[in-house]
Amino acid sequence: FPSHDIDLYSALAFTATLYHLYCWTFQQKRNHFLWWTISLAIAQCCKINAILLYPISFLILTESAYRFRQMLSIRSILIGTGVFLLVQVVIINSFFQFEGVGTSLEDYTFRSTFFTTLQHGFLGGIPIPLPTTYVQTFDLTQFERETFTGTAQNYLLGELRYKEGFWNYYLICFIS
Repeated sequence: FPSHDIDLYSALAFTATLYHLYCWTFQQKRNHFLWWTISLAIAQCCKINAILLYPISFLILTESAYRFRQMLSIRSILIGTGVFLLVQVVIINSFFQFEGVGTSLEDYTFRSTFFTTLQHGFLGGIPIPLPTTYVQTFDLTQFERETFTGTAQNYLLGELRYKEGFWNYYLICFIS
């Protein structure tokens, strides 16, 4: 997909996630819980920045629980958490065709210091219930953060430039 298509899908999934979270928490429409979990999982497959939807959702849920002072039973919280986690894992794995699911951290070849440290810690032998490509995306993003020299590469219409932008970047993105 061209990058602007991915941005569109990401924006739609981001909007759907927040919309369904709003309907579930503030309008008390329970069926939106499942739509929220599905939208959130799809957003994870569109763009790496969608990982921020997890803490955003947590903050909204915390505020909602405080505002409405809803007392949920431990059983309903555990069931909801189980459904949430199951939907996240199944959808993310489906998007990545279950490639490498269950690979432990010690079996990866990481580039970033952060993930290499995790790999050699007590988490190293634990199988990860996510696709290897998905996990490696976070490693490469962290590696770029750790080694960033202040100049990003720019890509447009099949051309990659280093230290040089495109004068018509936004025009072409807008037209396409």
